[in-house]
Amino acid sequence: MRIFRRALPGLPMFAVVSLLLPGWGVSEAEAAERRFLVDFGDGPTATPGWNNLHFGSTGSSLSNLVDSAGVGSGLSLQVTDGFWQGWTGAYNGGGTTASTVYPASATRDTFFIGTNEGTTDTQAQVRLSGLAINGTYSLRFYASRMAGDSADRTTRYTVGAQTVELQATNNIDGVVQLTNLVPSNGALDISVTMKPGAIFGYLGVLEVIEQDGGVVVNQPPVVNAGADRTVPLPTNTVALQQSFSDPEGQATTFVWSQVSGPTTAGLYQNPWTPLVASNLAQGTYVFRLTVTDAQGASASDDVSVSVVPSTGSGTPFLRTLTAKSVTASGKVIHYYESLPRGYNTDPNRKWPVIVFHHGVGEKGSTPESLPSVLGNMTLVRDNVPLEFDINGVTESFIVLIPQLHGNYGDWQDFFTQAMIDSAKANLRTDADRVYLMGFSLGAFHTWSFPQRSDANARQVAAIVPFSGGRVYNVNGVSQLCRLATEDVPVWTFHAADDGTVHVSYTDAAVNGLNACSPAPDPAPRYTRPATGNHWIIGSGASPTQPPANNIYHWMLSHRRVSTPPPVTQRTLTPRVTTVPKLWNGQMGYYESLPRGYDANPSRQWPLLIFLHGIGERGNGTTELSRVLSHGPAAQINSGHPLEFTVNGVTESFVVLIPQLGEAGASWHPYQIERLLDVAQAGLRINPKRVYLTGLSLGGFGTTAFVEFSLANAQRIAAIAPTDGAHYGGIIWTPDLDNVTTNACYLAQADVKVWQFYGANDASWGRTATDFIARLNACSPPSAPVVTRYENVGHTAYGRAYATDHTYHSPNLYEWLLAQQRP
Repeated sequence: MRIFRRALPGLPMFAVVSLLLPGWGVSEAEAAERRFLVDFGDGPTATPGWNNLHFGSTGSSLSNLVDSAGVGSGLSLQVTDGFWQGWTGAYNGGGTTASTVYPASATRDTFFIGTNEGTTDTQAQVRLSGLAINGTYSLRFYASRMAGDSADRTTRYTVGAQTVELQATNNIDGVVQLTNLVPSNGALDISVTMKPGAIFGYLGVLEVIEQDGGVVVNQPPVVNAGADRTVPLPTNTVALQQSFSDPEGQATTFVWSQVSGPTTAGLYQNPWTPLVASNLAQGTYVFRLTVTDAQGASASDDVSVSVVPSTGSGTPFLRTLTAKSVTASGKVIHYYESLPRGYNTDPNRKWPVIVFHHGVGEKGSTPESLPSVLGNMTLVRDNVPLEFDINGVTESFIVLIPQLHGNYGDWQDFFTQAMIDSAKANLRTDADRVYLMGFSLGAFHTWSFPQRSDANARQVAAIVPFSGGRVYNVNGVSQLCRLATEDVPVWTFHAADDGTVHVSYTDAAVNGLNACSPAPDPAPRYTRPATGNHWIIGSGASPTQPPANNIYHWMLSHRRVSTPPPVTQRTLTPRVTTVPKLWNGQMGYYESLPRGYDANPSRQWPLLIFLHGIGERGNGTTELSRVLSHGPAAQINSGHPLEFTVNGVTESFVVLIPQLGEAGASWHPYQIERLLDVAQAGLRINPKRVYLTGLSLGGFGTTAFVEFSLANAQRIAAIAPTDGAHYGGIIWTPDLDNVTTNACYLAQADVKVWQFYGANDASWGRTATDFIARLNACSPPSAPVVTRYENVGHTAYGRAYATDHTYHSPNLYEWLLAQQRP
């Protein structure tokens, strides 16, 4: 980022005038003073030749103040904290008309603070800016309220550490003054308050006196074109966030230009949105933001945009934004395509699609006008990832944003259909998860598209309209109930105070849909706040809303199902594998898949591996059923689905239950390693949510695996050993000989631990406490959870593996599901 600034040469006009004053017969001392007079509350008439401020509300301002000679300047005045404004333009007109200091048009009207008509304002603030950086100033204050009483109306005026007081009650010629004021960064801030006990405070006249002829040096604007950017192909459009300000508070204008680049980019800019640069190709572009103030001083800042190939197999590392076009019904439709991060990571993965329809102000039919559609979909414009964790799977969307041609008064179906067809033909689209969104005019169409035909409705998984509603009729007959019969869920937003599209449009659509028979299932969701005006989309479409109020979570919970998957029970299937690192020895195990495992082919599941105790050893085939005696294996065998609701989401596990051979003295880390490899190669496992648990001898194996190596520990999110833990020390291996275990591997990998044991377990309880002591000596970032059951021996597993909340809330399974590797 490179910054350039330019200030105009020479003295401002008022400095030149000051130099000429001695030639008019004025003393040199007088020539060094310059006065500016401000009338606060210029009713019923303004004061001629003065600077008249009509409104006392926050933000009211005057620029280019004229001095007492009528010469303009770079000075500005702004109300930064408003006076009492029970109504717009409120002022008090009860001041004197008999003052000999200032004219009656200035003294009879004031702005005020205090309690009036049930509302209170106890302070006002005014800022003077554009002052001479080497000047010294005096400020003179005047206020009058001819009240006919003696009530205290003492007003305090403060600048920095200086304060003066003026009694406004029945004041005619009294003035107060602050002197020797030195501006800070060319500005003085004035506070207006009431003396304690006073009932009102006033300001009618401010006289600004520049005492020593200081020269105002106009400072150029401060400009920031933003940080340099790198974006991946196929992105060919980027939004650049500008920011700038003027030290003196002057009005500014800005313009973007291209300095260099491999092609000539299309630049789209307006005063309230970022620059949108389009038609980009691979290479580096430099764009320049130039800002000019009212006196002609300017400054510039450059920003570079590097367009690079996507990494690896073509995976974009940022959400893309690509301008495209398609022809439908003889019309060329320009649109934006935005692909999620990681779109090409899995060439078999299919993605949900959002088609967004803009409002009436963004219509157009050329590539040059297309950037305007990003005004309603700033999330895509600004590269927000739009990624959400749904049941352990990171989900996102393909987003398509077409532009409606200007000669159409309303959206036509072929615009939407062209987007859906293009997505299905050219992108890896999940056809059962196509969602429609729309704002204002686009909301009307979002409602009407699925009402127009069964074919339309059967393409849409859900709709989310903002600030608009419609009941579509054919020959006077509402088609609204098609949304109910064709199962199109609705979540609509409309603020009651919308002054652009009346909320009654959405009320009618929601009420009509609720009246359908059969009733829509689910019922339409209607967010109807009292305030929000027409722009409720800003909050409603925010991706940071919590899951219960998040439209993206809601959309992803709905899908059309072309072929409904069968409702399956949890499986329990015997399997056999070999362990290459242990002489290819055979190991039998049960594989248990959760209900609904096949419903979503892209969903990844948590994995739970359960290691049995010494009494359940067997040959892995005909004796495999021995492992079903205790723990989660017994729960599955009895028909429990192992489904638990955590953070509002019902989840479950893939469960693997291996059997140790009769001759096996203990579980070996290579056996668990092999089971993990088999699961992650052949099943849809979430690698961040792998859990290991075991009882007695299985507790030994559980802790031994993560103490064996840091690599092992980094594969596990949490462990739950019960009734035992590994002794520590060494583990022999065929390939590495003796390996020294280290509990600090768990601390380094931040493996979460919940250890269970019985207080009366004289034989093996100490192995649990010894393990916890070894781990705590490593200062783990997550302290282990330890449960010691009083009056329980070597049967702590009976309580540890309970699926209800008799002994624990959350229970062990809920606790495991809440753990996840970073």
